[in-house]
Amino acid sequence: MDQAVGTRDNVFARVTYANMATFQPYGNTNLNETLVPGFGYHITTKTRNAAMSEIHVFAPNLINEFRFGFLRVTGGQESQNSGIDFAGKAGLEGVTRDPRKAGFPAISFADAYSNVGDPANLIYRLNNSFDFFDNISWGRGAHSLKFGTYIFRLRFNPQTSPNARGSFSFTPRFTSSAAGLGDGNAFADFLLGYPSSAQAGIGRGEFDGRTLWSHFYAQDDWRANRKLTVNMGLRYEINSQMVEAGNRFSNPEIDRFVIASDPAGRIHPDANALLALIPVPYVTSRDAGYDRSLQRPNFHRVAPRLGLAWSLDKTDRTVLHAGFGLFYNQAAYSVQENLGLNLPFYFNKSVTVAADAAVPTFTMTNILLAPNTGSIGGSGLMYNYRPEYAESWTLSLQRMLRDSWAIQATYLGSKVVGADDTTYINIPEPGPGPIDARRPNPNLSAIRTIRWDGWSKYNSLTLKLEKRYSSGLTFDANYTWAKSL
Repeated sequence: MDQAVGTRDNVFARVTYANMATFQPYGNTNLNETLVPGFGYHITTKTRNAAMSEIHVFAPNLINEFRFGFLRVTGGQESQNSGIDFAGKAGLEGVTRDPRKAGFPAISFADAYSNVGDPANLIYRLNNSFDFFDNISWGRGAHSLKFGTYIFRLRFNPQTSPNARGSFSFTPRFTSSAAGLGDGNAFADFLLGYPSSAQAGIGRGEFDGRTLWSHFYAQDDWRANRKLTVNMGLRYEINSQMVEAGNRFSNPEIDRFVIASDPAGRIHPDANALLALIPVPYVTSRDAGYDRSLQRPNFHRVAPRLGLAWSLDKTDRTVLHAGFGLFYNQAAYSVQENLGLNLPFYFNKSVTVAADAAVPTFTMTNILLAPNTGSIGGSGLMYNYRPEYAESWTLSLQRMLRDSWAIQATYLGSKVVGADDTTYINIPEPGPGPIDARRPNPNLSAIRTIRWDGWSKYNSLTLKLEKRYSSGLTFDANYTWAKSL
């Protein structure tokens, strides 16, 4: 709908929806799916979008524009075997019994056999976002002023539950003629039901994220005189850190786990079942002095912009353009999603048969009842968060050679600061002996951690020659020299 209301208002509204559904009968191996029929998956995406705007003319030189948008995205990957209680029928212990996540386990072989079973990871999302914009345009003499705000609210609800249905690996170990020879057959070990290792995801595996952005800006296009135009702008952005609605977050550090809590220091009851598995001390976010997002808030997102266009000669055939801007970027929220897959809210249990076991010690049905045999780690974030930003600057000189020929030289530079960067902490020192004993904290394995010190630099020089023909055809020739770090 697009409707004029009187002489000063215009109202627009639109509602759209789209459904997409495909079926992958064999998978495409991106998620270690099987290439054997019978374990395909459905991929669905459903979008619902609503938008409206209202433009009000206060005066010919003063106009207000308001816009609102809503977007819902649901869907994901669902196995064709979803809902089949294989674990119950086969007596498989230690895996999920949640009907929403039921299906076949993932089974892999050390030999040349294809994997079988459903994908190890469940993938689903239900995201809702709300956008509010308000902009005021005001023309005053040589100035074209614009002010505005942008409010963004996101509910981010992915569901992954890695290895919830169980993952089992088979080698030619127990069908070999002698221990260590490896002359057996991994598929035969599978038929006998003797895995070499297994994994199972224990816990909720769902994320209920919330965040709010508040952005404000002002800009002025100032025509100083016939030859010079200056553009000035300033933005201030507040992006709250993503929080989990139930505080089901934890951040592993090298000597402790920090668990999100409410202001009174209470953690979510979902943590109780797995809390005892944390092998190091733990503290609540309140006691650690952390925000419940487990990242340091940052309110220093001030972004100036400045540009000019200057005609250098009387004929206006030579023009200089220059500009500088600072632009902020928001780290992907999937990074914080991993905090919901740490103990005590989720546990990716791993059981490996002892290397010196000459006879089977477990079957496929009971191996996941054994204690975890691997060290416990997790995925974390450095608390000292700082937002990523890019500084960009440009200088350009353009010259009209004839009525239809133009040449232009442009320098462009940029610098990115504070990009998220993956590292690992609690890495063992080189040397002999058991690996865990050589770690700074032998009670933990390596911890995948996001830090905020990534950077890059870019500089380039571009030369451009342009020829315009009377028929509307334009010919361009460009050369760019660039260096990127």
